[in-house]
Amino acid sequence: MESVNSKVVLVVGDGGWSEGFEKAEDLERLPENFGGEVWTNRIDRIAPILK
Repeated sequence: MESVNSKVVLVVGDGGWSEGFEKAEDLERLPENFGGEVWTNRIDRIAPILK
């Protein structure tokens, strides 16, 4: 994707309207050493976990 200047952002669920990583449990679904982007509507909850 990088070679064609595209980004992929992961969402939770089936990609319905604005489904994001909202809880710590959601983040557990990511592979170890994940370095990509995720969607969240609750940055106040997710940022402290990822910091």
